[in-house]
Amino acid sequence: MAAIELGLGALADVAETTRHLFLYLALIDLLAVAAVCLMALPGTRGRAPAPAVA
Repeated sequence: MAAIELGLGALADVAETTRHLFLYLALIDLLAVAAVCLMALPGTRGRAPAPAVA
């Protein structure tokens, strides 16, 4: 979604690039916050242990 907004802001709407690029930067900020929150949750780092084979 952020890549589409960057494309629209840079190429399609020449009159209002500031607004579109602001939306792009807001989406990137939300992505960074979500990534930090996911890293802060317990059990989300690394791979799950492989199940024991009987």
